[in-house]
Amino acid sequence: MGKLHWSVWKGIDVQLVGDLQERATATAGDFDPQGIANLVHSIAKMGIGMDAALLEAMQGRATVRAGDFKPQDVSSVMWALAKMGVKMDEQLLEAMQQRARAAVGHFKPQEVSNLFWALEKMGIKTPDSALLEAMQERARETARDFEPQGVSNLLQAFAKMGVTVNGDLLEAMQRQARVRAGDFRAQGVANLMWALAVMGITPEASLLEALQRRAASTAGEFKTQEVSNLLWAHACFPAALNP
Repeated sequence: MGKLHWSVWKGIDVQLVGDLQERATATAGDFDPQGIANLVHSIAKMGIGMDAALLEAMQGRATVRAGDFKPQDVSSVMWALAKMGVKMDEQLLEAMQQRARAAVGHFKPQEVSNLFWALEKMGIKTPDSALLEAMQERARETARDFEPQGVSNLLQAFAKMGVTVNGDLLEAMQRQARVRAGDFRAQGVANLMWALAVMGITPEASLLEALQRRAASTAGEFKTQEVSNLLWAHACFPAALNP
């Protein structure tokens, strides 16, 4: 059922979606972790909203099977619920954080950034401390594999949550951002600069220079809020970095 939703979400008939949600609710006890993740992820991407009964059933089933979730499933479920603006069941939130801690060594960069993006969107200001420490170390270990969006999303989430970022991770993220600066989108440049400013972190001069060049080459893509955030961030940095 979960795989069916994932494979046909584009252009699917609305009535069929309703029928499938009803069927998924009735058979919720048969869903495995990947099926749960695929189902909620695809519905979130469709942007059609999830039936209340199905949401309750899937959260209950995910709580029961949390110990069998793979990292991709954990991040997909968290991302999807956050995307839909769902208030996550407390038992499920605890179960997902426990599972993420246990499987931290297998998380890929996008899964790490998606997890913290989701926690921030859900208004979780104090994630499990052991999880936070372990995930920061995992992000540091895999920093060279982070895409530009992953770098900006992770640091923006940390900034919004008020997280104190590990120094080694911060160094690794700035280095990766500098290496991949030419691939940043306008939004990513603005978000990264804003995050560093909010955290009171002065970017390395070479990173600032690289992001300024990227901002100049993508100036026509900046939205109003992104322009404001970028200029605000610059104003927060020491004058020596803003000749």
